[in-house]
Amino acid sequence: TDLAFYFYNSANDKDSDPNTPAWINPLRLKANGDALFGGTATVAGGITAGGGITAGGNINAPSIFTSNWFRSTGNTGWYSETHGIGIVATDGNWIRNSGGLGFAGGQLYSSGNTYVGGALTVAGSASITNLRANGDLVVGTTDNTASYIQMKDDTSPNGVKYIHANSNLIGFLSGAGTWILSVNNDGKINGELNCRTVTAEGVGSTFVATASCASDEYIISGGGECTATNFDHAMHTNRPQGNGWVVDCIANKADAESSSRAYAICCKKAS
Repeated sequence: TDLAFYFYNSANDKDSDPNTPAWINPLRLKANGDALFGGTATVAGGITAGGGITAGGNINAPSIFTSNWFRSTGNTGWYSETHGIGIVATDGNWIRNSGGLGFAGGQLYSSGNTYVGGALTVAGSASITNLRANGDLVVGTTDNTASYIQMKDDTSPNGVKYIHANSNLIGFLSGAGTWILSVNNDGKINGELNCRTVTAEGVGSTFVATASCASDEYIISGGGECTATNFDHAMHTNRPQGNGWVVDCIANKADAESSSRAYAICCKKAS
């Protein structure tokens, strides 16, 4: 048999209509066992539960505060009834947003790897320590104007360099924003080079001459010549070798008055 207990403030209220405010005064009900409500329990104050609260239906509240985890079971999570989006866990590997929609916020931080299965669009600047793209990496602006990738080797102004695309040119900018080297749509290189011709002589029976560029220079072109007094002399090698140019002249006999000469065109970017 179920027992119903009616609480009232005084003897004067016991014969009044149960729907009057006299029946809803803040009295206290304490149960050491289960408390069963067949209808709706309206509590004007708070509910303190030493154990758990189990509800077969919905719990509606303006806010819910917890000092421990907010836990859900099954392939569920948090869901916004108003906007129809949420965060859900369907396995032990990933947290997903329901509906395939995006996350919006001020910052996105990851202490490990960040995987993007589709396109990654960055509307502003992106500061990335390491970036690996197995597909295409597209850098540009929404209005298709100039774009750049900033790179640093130290904190000084000269340590900043840019890979830059602008005005049908692509190349490198200094930290001050001036072109270091650029290539136009025709593949022509724009930029000033300091070049010099390095010569080297070869003597003896083999007549091998090697003209070498300095470590901060690059071999652009070269050539050579052989000279002899008895015409018994021929050029056997005339080609680039390492960062230089080598010429090898062959003679049937040693001729002190014959020689080989190598020329190397060595260039570096103008400072």
